[in-house]
Amino acid sequence: MVLTLLLWVPIGAIPFELSDAASRGALSPPGVPSELQFYTWVLALFALAYAGGGYWALPEVSNRGLWASVSGTVPIVLLAVVYWRSTAMETSMEWGLVAGLVAGLLAYAASTCRAHERGSDGAVGAYATAALAALSLGLAMVLRDAWLTASLSLLLVGIAWINASLALPLLRWVALLIAGIVTLRLTFNPALMSYDISITPIFNFLIYAYALPAAAMAVTATWMRRHKDDLVVQCLEAGAALLFTLFVSLEIHHWISGGDLFSERYEFGERAIQTLTWLALSFFYYRLGQRHGRSVLTYAGEILRWLGLAHLLLAQLLFGNPLFVPTFVGDLFFFNLLTLAYLAPALFTGLYSITAKERGDRQTSLWFGGATLGLLLTFATLQIRQVFQGGMLPGGTTSDMEWYVYSIVWLLIGLGIFALSFYRGGRDLRLAGMVVITLATTKGFLFDMAALTGFLRAISFIGFGGALIGIGLLYQRFVFPPKSSSAPEEAQ
Repeated sequence: MVLTLLLWVPIGAIPFELSDAASRGALSPPGVPSELQFYTWVLALFALAYAGGGYWALPEVSNRGLWASVSGTVPIVLLAVVYWRSTAMETSMEWGLVAGLVAGLLAYAASTCRAHERGSDGAVGAYATAALAALSLGLAMVLRDAWLTASLSLLLVGIAWINASLALPLLRWVALLIAGIVTLRLTFNPALMSYDISITPIFNFLIYAYALPAAAMAVTATWMRRHKDDLVVQCLEAGAALLFTLFVSLEIHHWISGGDLFSERYEFGERAIQTLTWLALSFFYYRLGQRHGRSVLTYAGEILRWLGLAHLLLAQLLFGNPLFVPTFVGDLFFFNLLTLAYLAPALFTGLYSITAKERGDRQTSLWFGGATLGLLLTFATLQIRQVFQGGMLPGGTTSDMEWYVYSIVWLLIGLGIFALSFYRGGRDLRLAGMVVITLATTKGFLFDMAALTGFLRAISFIGFGGALIGIGLLYQRFVFPPKSSSAPEEAQ
């Protein structure tokens, strides 16, 4: 019967006294077109029949939770259908008030179901959830754009609050379903193109569209975890982490693009900020997960860490490197985009390498240690280029002094890493230092000897020779010290 009402598309006038009275305005519901007035009254009568009949039948039935679910759900569905056909989903204060009235009646039903003659946890939970659904529908009727998603996320908090008192398993799975809808809608959201976000940085509509649902999921997960730590809680935590990451990323793009969230420009500065933000968020998620024993947040941190590293390698080192792609990186020494794009991420990758080694994950430690070394060399090389060439790195003539400084700085970096290996006692650090020193000396003997002339050529030869002699002495002293052995005296 209910399905028939949903599929019924009224056309023209209905030859019935109620229809005549409605057409004269005596019984016209507010905000309803004349051709839909009879249809609206019919659905209202069915809503009252299902709601009232189910409520009054509770003392006589055994499965009170099922009857309460039907009694609370049917009126909301019929209300949503009438609202859709009457307003084409446009905002309406009148229909919002009607939804609020329905929510109040359902909340009253939930409170009275605690009485002995019709009370059960299933009935209370069903009516309470229906009341929250009606309230959420009312918010969607009054507000616009992504407020439907925001109101659904607030419904999660209400469900968590009810679940804290009643501990109903059904409510947890309802929360999971709503959280899935919210997450999918915000992750794959074509309607985002039509939102009026405004050009104000940070304090704009993205807070309501993404940050509010993320916070709602986090609060819901925290409250539900107090009763039971299960799949529902883990999914809510994952959704909160995903939506918050999307919120921060969209806010950065909105800010960099001057308020145009849909700008296709993705320049070097924004790529650097996005990478640094992902690495920082990954560290935050990982430490938070480790501190509170939340495996989902730990995995979220690891996933975001690898995504940040992949974005760094592809968008900033291989395809977007300012040495090959004309990009203005700034005229100031150190305080420029190179520091933001390469040196700052190197701090995070180095930290990840150290923490991975401490927990025994040598493979991850090597990956991020190698990334740290590559970032340091890239930063040093491009910074030298910026000092000699200015803010635009491609082109220009490479002088003898610039060519020589590359070798010296690489050598100093290698020696610094090599010296650090003795302090930290790390074989991997020692090998990394040797790799850089080998790179610098190879450049010195194969290229500098041919490219440099006069005093710089002599200094380069003396410097690299002295560095190699010093490395040999260090290896002999600390890595392969002579073994002290006393030959046994021969028996006379």
